[in-house]
Amino acid sequence: MKKFVVLAMFIATGLFAAINLNTASMKELMTLPGIGKAKAEAIIKYRKTHKLNSINDLKNIKGIGNKLVAKMKNKVSFSSKSNKFSKIKSNIKDKISKKSNKVSKLKKNFNSKKSNLKDKINSTKSSFKSKMGF
Repeated sequence: MKKFVVLAMFIATGLFAAINLNTASMKELMTLPGIGKAKAEAIIKYRKTHKLNSINDLKNIKGIGNKLVAKMKNKVSFSSKSNKFSKIKSNIKDKISKKSNKVSKLKKNFNSKKSNLKDKINSTKSSFKSKMGF
């Protein structure tokens, strides 16, 4: 249940995080409304020679006009804060994965020791019963 809650939190934060147009991958760009492969490629090509400082800078790219800019207005960012958020989110995912692996190992080790202890108890019981003549 805890894993489901953590997964749901990451999905939710991913849905509401603004996409940094200066650093986003093609796949990330294509999640924006009205942006397909061709426009994503055009954005990536444009930003190789220009820094995108505002949403209006997108209008300099062929095929992107006022309507498309309005659709993307609240879904994009231009600062490195979005990139920092992605790095923090990635670090948290890594830490959760490591902790999850550690917990799995501890559970496995615990179950192994528990099984060994049960075997020893049963062996001791059998030995005791045979010595007592039961």
